Amino acid sequence: MFDHALTVGRDDVVLAHLNHRLVQMCLQLLRAEVWAIAGSRKLHRITARVIPNNMAEVPVAVAHGRLVVLGGDN
Repeated sequence: MFDHALTVGRDDVVLAHLNHRLVQMCLQLLRAEVWAIAGSRKLHRITARVIPNNMAEVPVAVAHGRLVVLGGDN
């Protein structure tokens, strides 16, 4: 169920149905990358953020990953 209240007054949120053509194309690309041979992968992403010095006394690194495996019937 879509929560349309999240999109009110925002242009950085998009609601798209899983059967939408763009969503299907993205899922196809991501599945291909998950199962691609290590040397032939094309998608890489990293984000770096700087925090104020008073928030941490030592260097901090946060790593996050997500993998969704769907069955044949989704």
